[in-house]
Amino acid sequence: MTVIFSNMQDEDCRLLQTVWKDLDDVKLIEITPSSVDWEEKVNEAIAAEKYTILFAGHGTDAGLLFPDLYRGEYVLHEDNVKLIQARKVICIWCHASAFCTKHRLNAFATSMFLPNTFEAGEYGIAASQEEVAASNSRFYKEFNSFLKIPYVPLDKWIKYMAFHVELDNRIDRFNYEGLFYQEQISGRDYIN
Repeated sequence: MTVIFSNMQDEDCRLLQTVWKDLDDVKLIEITPSSVDWEEKVNEAIAAEKYTILFAGHGTDAGLLFPDLYRGEYVLHEDNVKLIQARKVICIWCHASAFCTKHRLNAFATSMFLPNTFEAGEYGIAASQEEVAASNSRFYKEFNSFLKIPYVPLDKWIKYMAFHVELDNRIDRFNYEGLFYQEQISGRDYIN
């Protein structure tokens, strides 16, 4: 499995690393704000992975952001998405589902995901940072457990998550309702 991690080096990204923690055979491509010559490494890793690729960090519907927002660059974007050959694609960033829909990407993805109290407040959810972190920790641990059991297909992740998240918790419910899976759409000739 290849992980392309755009690490903004904030608390949100620190928690996000739980997703691939203790997994065997992970090829980690970590991009930090000080990374140079990162694009060629990312593109080579995307093209080389045939089975499972995970993209994680902060992003928009235009892609996975480079971890220095002032640069306005994307690690995964409309050009290099065409390099994806992996059968299992997992995208964990805010608005990843819109990116996947736009590019007809066969993937499990998050939509708006509440990583901190500021963003929770933007959606009318009053919560402490501890509550937000606990919710994210639950989600990331579940993603990790699914990755440890390779026979859990991506299209079942959302269904199985319902058994493990606290749906009476407003943060969990918001994050759960934003989970997304899209089957391969015909006409996209660069997916196997």
